[in-house]
Amino acid sequence: MFDSCSFRGNTSRWGSQSKTVTDETPYRLAYEEALYATTDQAGVLDGLRARAGTILAAAAIVTSFLGGQALATDRIAARPPVGFFAWLAISAFILSALCTLWVLMPFGGRISLSAREILAIVEARLTTNDPVSVAETYQELALRHEINYEENAQKMKPLFWAFRGAVFFLTVEVGFWVTDLWRT
Repeated sequence: MFDSCSFRGNTSRWGSQSKTVTDETPYRLAYEEALYATTDQAGVLDGLRARAGTILAAAAIVTSFLGGQALATDRIAARPPVGFFAWLAISAFILSALCTLWVLMPFGGRISLSAREILAIVEARLTTNDPVSVAETYQELALRHEINYEENAQKMKPLFWAFRGAVFFLTVEVGFWVTDLWRT
């Protein structure tokens, strides 16, 4: 029956229920909250990506302006064209860009549910003359959204650390460019 239909490694909980549920309101509320949580999570991911794009743009601007000043050819002739602190700043820019690009890469999480899979379960239950109740539907959808939420939360943790790394390396980059300019 439904135990053979799996969702992300978990078996379905849409089996035959021995009790009859007449009020689906608590299940509907649970479903709405689970849906709200995954929708909110998608917004958090979008916000993180927008901030990461801003960090990448800031790093590029810092490298253009401060790096351009630090590497200008009209500087002291006795000094090597690219000094130690300039190389550190360039390295910090590369690390910041890599961290930012990691955040901007496609996300492997799952925000929505598969309508095809849900309808297959419902149709399978109809063929056995055991129709799915509204309460069962809300319950199953709420549980599946919760599973998605938890899996996505685990996948998003490294993205937040990568964002922190991008901000850190941008700050370090500015410090190195300023130090390089100050030394001349």
